[in-house]
Amino acid sequence: MRAVVLYRSISGFTRKYAQWIAENLGADLYDCRKVEPRALSGYDLVVFGGSLRQGRINGIDAIKRDFAALEGKRIVIFATGGSSAREGIAEEISAANFSEEQRRKLRLYYFRGGLDIGKLGIGDKILMAHRKRSLLRKRSEDLTPDEKDFLAACANPADGAEKENIRALVDYARS
Repeated sequence: MRAVVLYRSISGFTRKYAQWIAENLGADLYDCRKVEPRALSGYDLVVFGGSLRQGRINGIDAIKRDFAALEGKRIVIFATGGSSAREGIAEEISAANFSEEQRRKLRLYYFRGGLDIGKLGIGDKILMAHRKRSLLRKRSEDLTPDEKDFLAACANPADGAEKENIRALVDYARS
């Protein structure tokens, strides 16, 4: 099996997971911005990872734009975010990012990454500050677990990336 791992990382957490996955699969590793879709023709397995930004997978258009060109390949997607993994999150992310037809042709995994606002660009810092302000207006008991994780990470940079999180993805890719 010839495999490639593509990723789009903003602050390094997605890149870390992509490197671990590529090492475990013996796969080639590329930032998705540096690969043309036609360069994927020689691969049997295409893994793509991106961080979540307002529920959307960062960089996923690189895969979706030429999804038909991936016909016959195994497609695995992973998304990283600052929140803990919870029941149903992969399905929510998949539904928000892919058509029903596309979802039938891929497998999606969610991994907790982290949040380090200091590593973000100015636009993302502004978005994060806005989100933080809106959450601080809520009563503590009304905050969701994801919102509490976000506020905690705003106060102290969080790195929830753990190598063992990739095990299910790697096992699936090898099956």
